[in-house]
Amino acid sequence: MTTQILPSVTHPWREAIERRHEPPVVSFERYRPCLRWEFGFCCAFCMLHESDIAVAGSEGWVLMQIEHFVPQSEDETLVNVFANCFFACRRCNRARSTKEITTAGRGKLLNPCSEVWRERFVISFDRVLPRAADQDAGYTEQAYQLNDPKKVVLREVRRKTIWQCRDALERLERSYDALLDRAMKQRSREDLELARDLAKIRPSILRDLYRYAAIPDDKDPSCHCGEPGACALPKVLEEQTWKLD
Repeated sequence: MTTQILPSVTHPWREAIERRHEPPVVSFERYRPCLRWEFGFCCAFCMLHESDIAVAGSEGWVLMQIEHFVPQSEDETLVNVFANCFFACRRCNRARSTKEITTAGRGKLLNPCSEVWRERFVISFDRVLPRAADQDAGYTEQAYQLNDPKKVVLREVRRKTIWQCRDALERLERSYDALLDRAMKQRSREDLELARDLAKIRPSILRDLYRYAAIPDDKDPSCHCGEPGACALPKVLEEQTWKLD
C-alpha cells in the first residue's frame, strides 16, 4: 500500500486553488465533505493540515471550520453560496472574525482561490511572511494571524518530525542491507541479530510518518456534488507530497 505523506514544509501554492466542486445549494454546514477535499484537508489561509492539529483526525473536534469570505453579517444572501465558503482552521476563522475584505489604506484580504499564494507569501523559519511591500498580503497575514505562535510551533513540529523520520529510515535501510549482506558472507549470527533489531525499529518510525498522511483516515469517502475526480487532493498540494510504501 502506498500512502501520500505531507512535505516537511508546505510551500505556498504555486497556483490559485481550483474550485472543483459544485454541490447543490443547501445549508453551508453540509458543504464540509466537499470543502475538505477541495482544500486538501488544509486551512485555505495558513495552510496547516488537519494532521498538524489533531493526530487522530480533526472531525468532530471543531478544529476546522467553514469560513465565509464575505461575512454572514455583511451579506446574508451569500451564506449558503459554495464559492463564498472556505475550509479554515479554527484559529484563522476566529482571528479574522468579521474583519472587512477591503480597508482604507491598509489593503484587502486575499482570496486563495483567485490569488497565487506563492506570489504573495514566502515561508521562512516556519512563518508565512508577506512578500516585501505587498500591502494586501500584509493585511491578510494580520487578519488571519497566519503566524500565531501556536501555528508556528505546529509547522516546526511537522518539519522536524518528517525530516528526522526520513533521515532515520534512509540510514536504517542502508545499515540493514549492509548487516544482512555481511551476515550472509561471513555467516555472522551477531550481524543477523543486529539486522533483526533494526527491523523492529522501523514500525515506530513509520507510525510517526503516517501521522502526516495527506489524506487522513477519517476522510469523507464521498462528497455531496458527485463530481468525477472531486474526491482527490488538489494539485497544488499533491505535487508537494511524497509516496511512502
